[in-house]
Amino acid sequence: GVLKAERDRCIAAGMDEFLTKPIELAKLKDALSAYFTGVDEHTANDSGSHQIVQEMISLALRDIPARIEQLKQSYRDGQIAKLSRTAHSLRGIAGSMRLTPLGGITVKIEEASRSNNLEAIPALLAEIDAEWETVEKLLQ
Repeated sequence: GVLKAERDRCIAAGMDEFLTKPIELAKLKDALSAYFTGVDEHTANDSGSHQIVQEMISLALRDIPARIEQLKQSYRDGQIAKLSRTAHSLRGIAGSMRLTPLGGITVKIEEASRSNNLEAIPALLAEIDAEWETVEKLLQ
């Protein structure tokens, strides 16, 4: 399939490993074990997994609001290409964190900006604000 072809292309280009989003802890552990000694069942134990999750949550709480503000600023400034790129970046973060509804809104923002459907953007920005408010409460 497409994913296998993409993986093969990346490996042929010199990458050592290929992981897809969302990153799964077991696959990450397997990939890292080839490069680091001491990465075994004990490294990815419950406390280690908990620490990784806490770090991801901290990053999300810091980065997602900044990206949402970048979306708004790009729209206000009429920087539609930047709006699309920021939405795409935020979509990746949401996907990695399995924040599917948030990611779905970013897809709509990206599509609206690419098709120059600018009148749809304000409602989508309000929608992403509301969704983030819900998610943020759950993460804190």
